[in-house]
Amino acid sequence: MKDRIAIPLHDHGGKLVGYAGRVVDETLISDENPRYRFPSGRERDGIYYDFQKGLFLYNGYFLANDGGNLAEIIVCESFTAVWWLTQWGFPHVVGLMGANCSREQGELIAALTSTDGVVTILTDGDDAGIRCAVSIFTEVAPRRPVKWTKLPSGTQPTDCSKTELGALSESNLSQKALKNRKYPGGAAQNPAQLRHDSQQIDATLSKVIAAWPKVNADTRRRVVNLISRDAHS
Repeated sequence: MKDRIAIPLHDHGGKLVGYAGRVVDETLISDENPRYRFPSGRERDGIYYDFQKGLFLYNGYFLANDGGNLAEIIVCESFTAVWWLTQWGFPHVVGLMGANCSREQGELIAALTSTDGVVTILTDGDDAGIRCAVSIFTEVAPRRPVKWTKLPSGTQPTDCSKTELGALSESNLSQKALKNRKYPGGAAQNPAQLRHDSQQIDATLSKVIAAWPKVNADTRRRVVNLISRDAHS
């Protein structure tokens, strides 16, 4: 954990299962020194313990401990997004600790949300974030209503101000609130390109929804992956 922030990790039952370490100085990030380190497998008293982050949600235990049955829950990718949203008054946030939602995490998200509640997806505005959003949709939509708040290309939840985050009650972040922001990357600053990207994502979701009742769970995952790939071709 040298030169890293130690982040305690609690499983859904509240047990401390380890610590994640986040690099403080991002200039030191490399293939050998990734941004995050998670607990490795280890043996103790003849028993081998294998850490699997896909079996729980960051901050999930604390929401469950508060009673769960939430009217809305926001799902992000990272620890820092959970901290940022909580700081600005959105306490019902969980993190996947990565760019994919596992079947177990989807079940936990649904369990935290009331039957008439809404799950809001707030992933990064990049290809990995789109794939992550599709994986959340795949795992959660059969159980709870899902709303995808799409961020502009190159944007993360931690780039949004309190005012911009306040627009989460809408189907997307307010375009009025975002229109004056400067985003990295020439294409992302082009309104026409943003509209085109949004239309591609909407088309992808429409295909997923249309196919949903007709295929089994395993086939759904394969179809969603293909659609996600085609949307970027």
